[in-house]
Amino acid sequence: MERRIWKVVGLLGGITLALSLALATGMWKNLPEPAEAASLSVQQREGHATWYSLCDGSSGSGACGYCDDTEMHAAWPHLDQTNCHRYCPASPVDSVLCGAKVTVSNWCPYSPVVEVEIRDCCTCDGTGGCNGTSRCNGTSWSSGDVVIDLTTEAFRSLHGGLSDGRIPVRVYYDY
Repeated sequence: MERRIWKVVGLLGGITLALSLALATGMWKNLPEPAEAASLSVQQREGHATWYSLCDGSSGSGACGYCDDTEMHAAWPHLDQTNCHRYCPASPVDSVLCGAKVTVSNWCPYSPVVEVEIRDCCTCDGTGGCNGTSRCNGTSWSSGDVVIDLTTEAFRSLHGGLSDGRIPVRVYYDY
């Protein structure tokens, strides 16, 4: 027991010495503040997410060559590398690359956040795509434009089911 205490004391002494040296030499002075580091290239957009089931898991499905409805995949309205440029007027988004990771936050109360991989081109400007009304647990919530289409697996993971069909979200992505 006594040996253990001395090991902990020695470890704490080593940590204290390392921190003291780092502060004395100014080693931490040139690091960016956490807020600066986090905001280097991340964009966010508010709008709506819908679900779609066109991705069949084959190598040719999806604009990016592979999209699977049973995976956390999504469709994005602006993929320069596939010449996909679809926008709803009020919710334009920047171009991302195929395979980009996008974080989607559900605004409906008590809902989770998910990360999806962009594997397809969004049909966001299709019939009913722009300027529609979203729902939260069957109740009308807000109106606005679609910014992302999610596979049924991603939509269920984010919202619990498919019955609402269109939900209010905020998306976070690097560009």
